[in-house]
Amino acid sequence: CSDDPYCLFFSHSFFWENCAFCSECDLQTDGLSARYSAWELVRNITTLTNTSTTTSSTTTTSTTTTTSTTTSTTTSTTTTTVRIWHLAMNINPDDGHNFGYDAEWDDDVNVGSMANAFTADYMSRDIMGRRADYIAIVRHNAGICEAVKVWQFIEHDVSLTRYFQALSPGRIWATSGEAIFTYIKPGMPGQIYDPIFGVNGSVVFNW
Repeated sequence: CSDDPYCLFFSHSFFWENCAFCSECDLQTDGLSARYSAWELVRNITTLTNTSTTTSSTTTTSTTTTTSTTTSTTTSTTTTTVRIWHLAMNINPDDGHNFGYDAEWDDDVNVGSMANAFTADYMSRDIMGRRADYIAIVRHNAGICEAVKVWQFIEHDVSLTRYFQALSPGRIWATSGEAIFTYIKPGMPGQIYDPIFGVNGSVVFNW
């Protein structure tokens, strides 16, 4: 977060060994949020000029620097845009629930519960129905992240439900090329056989 000039708040989980950027410092203690701590990054900004009077001020939600001289005043403001990730779906191939091609992928329903969202098959009707700008696919084992890829959708007003329901003719190239972010844990077992993390390319639906 300290390397990103737009990061002001973040949450960290020792259990899942990950961090998430946040829009505010709002600690939650129920559900999956109980495994995260919330942090605020306070930045110190110093402005040096060859004038008679110099003042600087900072805030936690944006960075503002004001410099005053005897003849003129210049003010610049940088605002921060924070993107929030929401869990739409989790797939556990060994929890006893059939989440194959004939399952609820294209149905406007909930599957499972948030309490077991990372240990069993799960789908959120609310999140699946929201328009999406980006999609992240994460591989995890016992709640520990092993790999993740992020793609940007070509269209920004389409929900995941609409993508999965577009069966005729289907074959939708939904993202613009390669993943824009990739992390694969060194030595991850079975990577060469993984259909997501063993290959490169775009995300397609209903092929």
